[in-house]
Amino acid sequence: MEILKSLVNKIKSKLKLYAILGLIAALGVFGFKACRKIQKTQDTAAVSTILKPNEERKVIIDPIKHKITTVTRNPDGSTKTRETYLPDRPTQIIENKDGTIKIIVRKFGTEVRPYIGVGFGDVTRIQIGTDVFYYKKLDLGLGLGFNPTKLKDIRPNLNLSYNVYSNTSLFIGVDSHRDILGGLKVRF
Repeated sequence: MEILKSLVNKIKSKLKLYAILGLIAALGVFGFKACRKIQKTQDTAAVSTILKPNEERKVIIDPIKHKITTVTRNPDGSTKTRETYLPDRPTQIIENKDGTIKIIVRKFGTEVRPYIGVGFGDVTRIQIGTDVFYYKKLDLGLGLGFNPTKLKDIRPNLNLSYNVYSNTSLFIGVDSHRDILGGLKVRF
């Protein structure tokens, strides 16, 4: 009988701990959702191209979509919107003395941006490498494809990728055995 009582007491003490942990987790999830809702509202207002009556010009920088949007009020009250590509490289935004805004963006050049990804060709391979040249959202990369089932099967490749979202790109390429591959990579 004593063994049964001690077992019940252990279960009760664990239930209190689990109840407290569950409450903390529920509060954490609720807090996260509340913060996320507030941030989405703020983000929606930040990317709006509608100028308020007291605003003459607005520059919206959206790093996830790689876009700079400039909204300017015309003398007749209408607005003019201009979009520019925003690379993940240094960009200049200059306001001239006459009030105009000039955006200077490098559209092509060299880079060293490491990535990791997964490629599909003759077999599925883990891809690691670096992008070495870019033109707007296109990157040319050199990589190595590792076959996870045959660790000695490593193939160098040349790939061309297109940035689809933030640091995530879709790529196509050719490896050292002239097999065509495609896949997804994330730069860091």
